[in-house]
Amino acid sequence: MTDDSHPNAADPATLLADLYLDFSGPPPRAALSATLLGGRAPRDAGRIAAAGRLASRLAADARLGIARRRAAFGRITRADPRIDPWLARLVADLALHRASAVARMASAHSMPSAIL
Repeated sequence: MTDDSHPNAADPATLLADLYLDFSGPPPRAALSATLLGGRAPRDAGRIAAAGRLASRLAADARLGIARRRAAFGRITRADPRIDPWLARLVADLALHRASAVARMASAHSMPSAIL
């Protein structure tokens, strides 16, 4: 026996039909994704996890770019990245993406376990 008063008890087609009845035009993307994913909490947890994966992947790409740039130009650029503007940009990108990945990981660990 299911409890019909709970919003997640209905089938997805009913939830989508109700959503489209609530708005005169197309529903906002946030409301549509929350309906399809079963609420705001799973949607937000998925967005946080995706942003963390993206930041980690971008940091890994920056590390690889730095290694390739340093290997291509030898010891001169290894001593001082300020000599090579491209290398300096890669180092700045790495710092930005690493900080973003660490911040996302910290915020994901501070969330209640029911959301994750």
